[in-house]
Amino acid sequence: MSTLIACIGAFDRNNYGDLLFPLCVKHEIEQIDDCNLTLDFFALRQADFTPFGGVAVRPLLELSAISSKFDKVVVVVGGGEVLTATWDMLFANLQSRHDPVPQFLRRHLKDRFRTRYLRFRYGAGDYPFVPDPLVYGPNVKVVYNGVGGCALGGARCKELRYIEESLAASELIAVRDKVTFAAVSARPSLSDKVILTPDPASSLAEMFPRGVLREFSTDASNEIIDEFGSGCYIAFQCNEVTFKGRENQILAIVEEIADRTNLPIVLVPIGQALGHGDQLVNEYVAENAKSVAVPFRPRRLHDVANVIANSRCFAGTSLHGAITSIAYGVRFVPMDWYVPKLKAYLSTWGGGTQETGSVMREVADRVVDVATSSANQAIDIQSVIAGSHEYRKERLLSCVI
Repeated sequence: MSTLIACIGAFDRNNYGDLLFPLCVKHEIEQIDDCNLTLDFFALRQADFTPFGGVAVRPLLELSAISSKFDKVVVVVGGGEVLTATWDMLFANLQSRHDPVPQFLRRHLKDRFRTRYLRFRYGAGDYPFVPDPLVYGPNVKVVYNGVGGCALGGARCKELRYIEESLAASELIAVRDKVTFAAVSARPSLSDKVILTPDPASSLAEMFPRGVLREFSTDASNEIIDEFGSGCYIAFQCNEVTFKGRENQILAIVEEIADRTNLPIVLVPIGQALGHGDQLVNEYVAENAKSVAVPFRPRRLHDVANVIANSRCFAGTSLHGAITSIAYGVRFVPMDWYVPKLKAYLSTWGGGTQETGSVMREVADRVVDVATSSANQAIDIQSVIAGSHEYRKERLLSCVI
Protein backbone atom coordinates (compact mmCIF):
# COMPACT_ATOMS: atom_id res chain seq x y z
CA MET A 1 0.00 0.00 0.00
CA SER A 2 1.42 3.37 -1.04
CA THR A 3 1.61 6.00 1.70
CA LEU A 4 2.26 9.73 1.46
CA ILE A 5 3.61 11.49 4.52
CA ALA A 6 2.80 15.15 3.88
CA CYS A 7 4.46 17.56 6.29
CA ILE A 8 2.91 21.02 6.38
CA GLY A 9 4.18 24.13 8.12
CA ALA A 10 5.86 27.50 7.57
CA PHE A 11 8.80 25.97 5.71
CA ASP A 12 8.88 28.64 3.01
CA ARG A 13 10.64 31.41 4.96
CA ASN A 14 14.18 31.88 6.17
CA ASN A 15 13.75 31.20 9.86
CA TYR A 16 16.01 28.70 11.55
CA GLY A 17 13.25 26.96 13.53
CA ASP A 18 10.88 26.71 10.57
CA LEU A 19 13.60 25.19 8.38
CA LEU A 20 14.71 22.83 11.13
CA PHE A 21 11.39 21.03 11.59
CA PRO A 22 11.38 19.21 8.21
CA LEU A 23 14.85 17.83 8.98
CA CYS A 24 13.59 16.48 12.31
CA VAL A 25 10.62 14.75 10.69
CA LYS A 26 12.80 13.38 7.90
CA HIS A 27 15.25 11.95 10.45
CA GLU A 28 12.45 10.15 12.29
CA ILE A 29 10.54 8.89 9.24
CA GLU A 30 13.71 7.50 7.66
CA GLN A 31 13.87 5.03 10.55
CA ILE A 32 10.92 3.23 8.96
CA ASP A 33 12.08 0.58 6.49
CA ASP A 34 9.30 0.82 3.90
CA CYS A 35 9.95 1.53 0.22
CA ASN A 36 6.26 2.40 -0.27
CA LEU A 37 6.55 5.54 1.87
CA THR A 38 6.85 8.92 0.16
CA LEU A 39 7.81 11.96 2.25
CA ASP A 40 6.95 15.42 0.94
CA PHE A 41 6.76 18.96 2.36
CA PHE A 42 4.13 21.68 1.89
CA ALA A 43 3.86 25.36 2.79
CA LEU A 44 1.88 28.37 1.60
CA ARG A 45 4.08 28.79 -1.44
CA GLN A 46 6.72 26.88 -3.32
CA ALA A 47 10.27 27.33 -2.07
CA ASP A 48 13.61 25.57 -2.17
CA PHE A 49 15.88 25.90 0.86
CA THR A 50 18.07 22.93 0.01
CA PRO A 51 21.08 25.22 -0.65
CA PHE A 52 20.62 26.50 2.93
CA GLY A 53 20.41 22.97 4.34
CA GLY A 54 16.61 22.86 4.36
CA VAL A 55 14.16 21.14 2.03
CA ALA A 56 12.19 21.93 -1.10
CA VAL A 57 8.50 22.58 -0.40
CA ARG A 58 5.41 22.44 -2.58
CA PRO A 59 2.46 24.88 -2.43
CA LEU A 60 -0.23 23.78 0.02
CA LEU A 61 -2.78 24.03 -2.80
CA GLU A 62 -1.24 20.97 -4.47
CA LEU A 63 -1.80 18.67 -1.50
CA SER A 64 -5.31 17.55 -2.44
CA ALA A 65 -4.33 16.53 -5.95
CA ILE A 66 -1.19 14.72 -4.81
CA SER A 67 -3.06 12.94 -2.00
CA SER A 68 -5.45 11.31 -4.46
CA LYS A 69 -2.57 9.31 -5.95
CA PHE A 70 -1.88 7.41 -2.72
CA ASP A 71 -3.75 4.69 -0.82
CA LYS A 72 -3.00 6.35 2.51
CA VAL A 73 -2.01 9.89 3.48
CA VAL A 74 -0.62 11.05 6.82
CA VAL A 75 -0.51 14.83 7.21
CA VAL A 76 2.10 15.80 9.80
CA VAL A 77 1.62 19.37 11.04
CA GLY A 78 4.48 21.09 12.82
CA GLY A 79 7.01 23.85 12.99
CA GLY A 80 5.96 26.23 15.78
CA GLU A 81 2.86 28.12 16.93
CA VAL A 82 0.76 26.59 14.16
CA LEU A 83 -2.51 26.07 16.03
CA THR A 84 -3.30 29.78 16.09
CA ALA A 85 -1.41 30.96 12.99
CA THR A 86 -3.79 32.92 10.73
CA TRP A 87 -3.76 33.48 6.98
CA ASP A 88 -3.29 37.18 7.48
CA MET A 89 -0.32 36.73 9.79
CA LEU A 90 1.50 34.25 7.55
CA PHE A 91 0.83 36.16 4.35
CA ALA A 92 2.21 39.37 5.80
CA ASN A 93 5.35 37.60 7.03
CA LEU A 94 6.05 36.21 3.56
CA GLN A 95 6.11 39.57 1.84
CA SER A 96 9.09 41.84 1.37
CA ARG A 97 9.37 44.96 3.51
CA HIS A 98 8.41 47.14 0.56
CA ASP A 99 5.53 45.04 -0.81
CA PRO A 100 2.29 47.11 -0.75
CA VAL A 101 -0.07 44.10 -1.09
CA PRO A 102 -0.42 43.21 2.63
CA GLN A 103 -1.03 46.87 3.54
CA PHE A 104 -3.63 47.19 0.77
CA LEU A 105 -5.46 44.07 1.95
CA ARG A 106 -5.49 45.27 5.55
CA ARG A 107 -6.78 48.73 4.67
CA HIS A 108 -9.37 47.90 2.05
CA LEU A 109 -10.71 44.41 2.83
CA LYS A 110 -12.59 43.36 5.96
CA ASP A 111 -11.20 40.40 7.92
CA ARG A 112 -13.57 37.80 6.50
CA PHE A 113 -13.02 38.86 2.87
CA ARG A 114 -9.28 39.04 3.34
CA THR A 115 -9.25 35.52 4.80
CA ARG A 116 -11.37 34.21 1.91
CA TYR A 117 -8.97 35.71 -0.60
CA LEU A 118 -5.91 34.21 1.11
CA ARG A 119 -7.58 30.80 1.45
CA PHE A 120 -8.44 30.83 -2.23
CA ARG A 121 -4.88 31.84 -3.19
CA TYR A 122 -2.97 29.48 -0.90
CA GLY A 123 -5.16 26.59 0.26
CA ALA A 124 -8.22 25.35 2.16
CA GLY A 125 -9.19 25.79 5.80
CA ASP A 126 -9.95 28.74 8.05
CA TYR A 127 -6.51 28.28 9.63
CA PRO A 128 -3.61 27.41 7.31
CA PHE A 129 -2.10 24.74 9.55
CA VAL A 130 -5.24 23.33 11.16
CA PRO A 131 -6.47 21.21 8.27
CA ASP A 132 -9.86 19.55 8.15
CA PRO A 133 -9.17 15.93 7.12
CA LEU A 134 -12.45 15.87 5.17
CA VAL A 135 -10.95 18.40 2.74
CA TYR A 136 -8.34 15.87 1.64
CA GLY A 137 -10.46 12.72 1.55
CA PRO A 138 -11.30 9.68 3.75
CA ASN A 139 -7.83 8.13 3.40
CA VAL A 140 -6.14 10.97 5.29
CA LYS A 141 -4.86 10.98 8.88
CA VAL A 142 -3.71 14.19 10.53
CA VAL A 143 -1.02 14.28 13.23
CA TYR A 144 0.16 17.36 15.15
CA ASN A 145 3.83 16.85 15.93
CA GLY A 146 5.17 18.88 18.87
CA VAL A 147 3.24 22.05 18.03
CA GLY A 148 2.48 25.22 20.00
CA GLY A 149 -0.63 27.35 20.43
CA CYS A 150 -0.14 29.70 23.37
CA ALA A 151 -2.85 32.03 22.09
CA LEU A 152 -5.57 29.37 22.25
CA GLY A 153 -6.59 30.57 25.70
CA GLY A 154 -7.48 33.97 24.27
CA ALA A 155 -9.17 32.73 21.09
CA ARG A 156 -12.74 33.73 20.35
CA CYS A 157 -15.56 31.17 20.63
CA LYS A 158 -15.99 30.90 16.86
CA GLU A 159 -12.27 30.32 16.37
CA LEU A 160 -12.14 27.73 19.15
CA ARG A 161 -15.08 25.86 17.66
CA TYR A 162 -13.35 25.47 14.29
CA ILE A 163 -10.01 24.51 15.84
CA GLU A 164 -11.63 22.01 18.21
CA GLU A 165 -13.63 20.34 15.44
CA SER A 166 -10.55 20.04 13.26
CA LEU A 167 -8.33 18.74 16.05
CA ALA A 168 -11.00 16.23 17.05
CA ALA A 169 -10.70 14.60 13.62
CA SER A 170 -6.93 14.09 14.04
CA GLU A 171 -5.11 10.98 15.22
CA LEU A 172 -2.65 12.64 17.60
CA ILE A 173 -2.12 16.11 19.08
CA ALA A 174 1.42 16.38 20.47
CA VAL A 175 1.88 19.85 21.97
CA ARG A 176 5.15 21.29 23.24
CA ASP A 177 4.23 23.38 26.30
CA LYS A 178 1.94 23.36 29.35
CA VAL A 179 -0.01 26.43 28.23
CA THR A 180 -1.09 24.82 24.96
CA PHE A 181 -1.64 21.47 26.68
CA ALA A 182 -3.99 23.04 29.23
CA ALA A 183 -6.02 24.79 26.51
CA VAL A 184 -6.35 21.65 24.35
CA SER A 185 -6.88 19.07 27.10
CA ALA A 186 -9.66 21.22 28.61
CA ARG A 187 -11.84 20.34 25.62
CA PRO A 188 -13.54 16.97 26.33
CA SER A 189 -13.38 15.89 22.68
CA LEU A 190 -9.59 16.31 22.63
CA SER A 191 -8.41 15.13 26.05
CA ASP A 192 -7.73 11.53 24.96
CA LYS A 193 -5.69 12.62 21.90
CA VAL A 194 -3.37 15.26 23.35
CA ILE A 195 0.07 14.56 24.83
CA LEU A 196 2.73 16.91 26.21
CA THR A 197 6.12 16.49 24.54
CA PRO A 198 9.21 18.60 23.81
CA ASP A 199 9.69 20.33 20.47
CA PRO A 200 11.03 17.82 17.89
CA ALA A 201 14.18 19.96 17.59
CA SER A 202 15.12 18.83 21.11
CA SER A 203 16.67 15.80 19.37
CA LEU A 204 19.08 18.01 17.40
CA ALA A 205 22.20 16.71 19.17
CA GLU A 206 21.09 13.14 18.41
CA MET A 207 20.68 14.00 14.72
CA PHE A 208 23.87 16.05 14.52
CA PRO A 209 26.45 15.33 17.23
CA ARG A 210 29.01 18.14 17.38
CA GLY A 211 31.50 16.40 15.08
CA VAL A 212 28.82 15.63 12.49
CA LEU A 213 27.39 19.12 12.84
CA ARG A 214 30.77 20.60 11.94
CA GLU A 215 30.86 18.50 8.75
CA PHE A 216 27.41 19.74 7.71
CA SER A 217 28.34 23.35 8.48
CA THR A 218 30.38 25.73 6.36
CA ASP A 219 33.39 27.95 6.95
CA ALA A 220 30.96 30.67 8.05
CA SER A 221 30.65 28.98 11.45
CA ASN A 222 33.69 26.72 11.56
CA GLU A 223 36.11 29.63 11.14
CA ILE A 224 34.48 31.51 14.04
CA ILE A 225 34.80 28.46 16.29
CA ASP A 226 38.40 27.88 15.21
CA GLU A 227 39.29 31.54 15.76
CA PHE A 228 37.79 31.96 19.24
CA GLY A 229 37.78 28.33 20.41
CA SER A 230 34.86 26.12 21.42
CA GLY A 231 33.29 27.46 24.61
CA CYS A 232 35.27 30.69 24.40
CA TYR A 233 32.60 33.13 23.14
CA ILE A 234 29.02 34.20 23.91
CA ALA A 235 26.33 33.60 21.28
CA PHE A 236 23.84 36.47 21.21
CA GLN A 237 20.57 37.02 19.35
CA CYS A 238 17.70 39.49 19.54
CA ASN A 239 14.62 39.92 17.36
CA GLU A 240 13.60 43.24 15.86
CA VAL A 241 10.40 43.58 17.92
CA THR A 242 12.27 43.33 21.23
CA PHE A 243 15.06 45.58 19.95
CA LYS A 244 12.91 48.51 18.82
CA GLY A 245 12.80 51.19 21.49
CA ARG A 246 15.49 49.41 23.51
CA GLU A 247 18.43 49.93 21.17
CA ASN A 248 20.65 51.69 23.71
CA GLN A 249 19.72 49.32 26.53
CA ILE A 250 20.50 46.19 24.52
CA LEU A 251 23.68 47.70 23.12
CA ALA A 252 24.76 48.42 26.71
CA ILE A 253 23.98 44.81 27.68
CA VAL A 254 26.21 43.46 24.89
CA GLU A 255 29.07 45.78 25.87
CA GLU A 256 28.74 44.94 29.56
CA ILE A 257 28.77 41.18 28.88
CA ALA A 258 31.88 41.48 26.70
CA ASP A 259 33.69 43.70 29.21
CA ARG A 260 32.92 41.62 32.30
CA THR A 261 33.55 38.18 30.74
CA ASN A 262 36.40 39.27 28.48
CA LEU A 263 34.80 37.10 25.82
CA PRO A 264 33.84 38.03 22.24
CA ILE A 265 30.14 38.22 21.34
CA VAL A 266 29.03 36.36 18.21
CA LEU A 267 25.80 37.84 16.81
CA VAL A 268 23.60 35.00 15.54
CA PRO A 269 20.76 35.71 13.05
CA ILE A 270 18.17 33.02 13.78
CA GLY A 271 14.99 34.62 12.41
CA GLN A 272 15.57 36.51 9.17
CA ALA A 273 12.04 36.59 7.72
CA LEU A 274 9.87 39.70 7.92
CA GLY A 275 8.67 40.21 11.47
CA HIS A 276 11.84 38.77 12.98
CA GLY A 277 14.72 40.79 11.55
CA ASP A 278 17.60 39.38 13.62
CA GLN A 279 20.07 40.32 10.91
CA LEU A 280 19.06 43.99 11.14
CA VAL A 281 19.64 44.00 14.89
CA ASN A 282 23.03 42.36 14.38
CA GLU A 283 24.10 45.00 11.87
CA TYR A 284 23.22 47.80 14.30
CA VAL A 285 24.98 46.18 17.25
CA ALA A 286 28.11 45.34 15.23
CA GLU A 287 28.38 48.91 13.99
CA ASN A 288 27.80 50.59 17.35
CA ALA A 289 29.20 48.27 20.03
CA LYS A 290 32.49 49.37 21.55
CA SER A 291 33.40 45.81 22.54
CA VAL A 292 34.08 42.85 20.27
CA ALA A 293 30.78 41.97 18.57
CA VAL A 294 31.18 39.74 15.54
CA PRO A 295 28.34 39.63 12.97
CA PHE A 296 27.82 36.06 11.82
CA ARG A 297 26.30 35.30 8.41
CA PRO A 298 25.30 31.62 8.17
CA ARG A 299 25.26 29.94 4.78
CA ARG A 300 23.41 26.86 6.05
CA LEU A 301 21.02 26.39 8.94
CA HIS A 302 23.61 23.99 10.42
CA ASP A 303 25.90 26.99 10.86
CA VAL A 304 23.45 28.48 13.34
CA ALA A 305 23.32 25.28 15.40
CA ASN A 306 27.10 24.95 15.16
CA VAL A 307 27.79 28.40 16.61
CA ILE A 308 25.29 27.94 19.46
CA ALA A 309 26.45 24.39 20.26
CA ASN A 310 30.06 25.56 20.66
CA SER A 311 29.38 28.74 22.64
CA ARG A 312 29.96 29.30 26.35
CA CYS A 313 26.33 30.31 26.66
CA PHE A 314 23.53 31.65 24.47
CA ALA A 315 21.49 34.76 25.26
CA GLY A 316 18.51 35.59 23.06
CA THR A 317 14.81 35.89 22.34
CA SER A 318 14.62 32.86 20.01
CA LEU A 319 12.78 29.76 21.16
CA HIS A 320 14.67 27.48 18.79
CA GLY A 321 17.89 29.12 19.83
CA ALA A 322 17.02 28.08 23.39
CA ILE A 323 16.02 24.57 22.27
CA THR A 324 19.31 24.20 20.40
CA SER A 325 21.37 25.36 23.37
CA ILE A 326 19.59 22.93 25.72
CA ALA A 327 20.04 20.09 23.21
CA TYR A 328 23.81 20.59 23.22
CA GLY A 329 24.12 21.23 26.95
CA VAL A 330 24.77 24.96 26.56
CA ARG A 331 23.24 27.34 29.10
CA PHE A 332 20.61 29.79 27.88
CA VAL A 333 19.57 33.20 29.22
CA PRO A 334 16.29 34.65 27.84
CA MET A 335 16.56 38.22 26.57
CA ASP A 336 12.83 38.88 26.73
CA TRP A 337 10.65 36.86 29.09
CA TYR A 338 7.54 38.44 27.53
CA VAL A 339 7.78 36.36 24.34
CA PRO A 340 4.80 34.07 25.11
CA LYS A 341 6.03 30.93 23.34
CA LEU A 342 9.49 31.27 24.90
CA LYS A 343 8.03 31.67 28.38
CA ALA A 344 5.61 28.76 27.89
CA TYR A 345 8.29 26.39 26.62
CA LEU A 346 10.92 27.21 29.24
CA SER A 347 8.31 26.99 32.00
CA THR A 348 7.62 23.47 30.76
CA TRP A 349 11.07 22.15 29.82
CA GLY A 350 13.54 24.67 31.26
CA GLY A 351 13.98 22.72 34.48
CA GLY A 352 13.75 25.91 36.51
CA THR A 353 17.30 26.88 35.57
CA GLN A 354 16.59 29.22 32.67
CA GLU A 355 14.14 31.72 34.17
CA THR A 356 16.35 34.02 36.22
CA GLY A 357 17.38 36.22 33.30
CA SER A 358 13.77 37.19 32.68
CA VAL A 359 14.08 40.91 33.44
CA MET A 360 15.98 42.89 30.82
CA ARG A 361 18.10 44.76 33.35
CA GLU A 362 19.25 41.41 34.84
CA VAL A 363 20.35 39.84 31.55
CA ALA A 364 23.98 40.99 31.70
CA ASP A 365 24.40 39.79 35.29
CA ARG A 366 22.83 36.45 34.46
CA VAL A 367 24.99 35.90 31.38
CA VAL A 368 28.12 36.75 33.36
CA ASP A 369 27.09 34.29 36.10
CA VAL A 370 26.45 31.53 33.57
CA ALA A 371 29.59 32.24 31.54
CA THR A 372 31.83 32.09 34.62
CA SER A 373 30.15 29.05 36.21
CA SER A 374 31.65 25.58 35.90
CA ALA A 375 28.25 23.87 36.37
CA ASN A 376 26.16 23.10 33.30
CA GLN A 377 22.60 22.37 34.33
CA ALA A 378 21.36 22.35 30.72
CA ILE A 379 22.80 18.84 30.31
CA ASP A 380 20.57 17.58 33.15
CA ILE A 381 17.55 19.26 31.53
CA GLN A 382 18.17 17.42 28.26
CA SER A 383 18.24 14.07 30.07
CA VAL A 384 14.74 14.80 31.42
CA ILE A 385 13.48 15.80 27.96
CA ALA A 386 14.81 12.67 26.24
CA GLY A 387 12.13 10.28 27.59
CA SER A 388 9.22 12.48 26.53
CA HIS A 389 10.80 13.01 23.11
CA GLU A 390 11.05 9.26 22.53
CA TYR A 391 7.40 8.79 23.49
CA ARG A 392 6.29 11.42 20.96
CA LYS A 393 8.38 9.77 18.25
CA GLU A 394 6.87 6.35 18.98
CA ARG A 395 3.35 7.77 18.78
CA LEU A 396 4.16 9.56 15.50
CA LEU A 397 5.61 6.45 13.88
CA SER A 398 2.65 4.33 15.04
CA CYS A 399 0.34 6.68 13.12
CA VAL A 400 2.46 6.36 9.98
CA ILE A 401 2.93 2.59 9.87
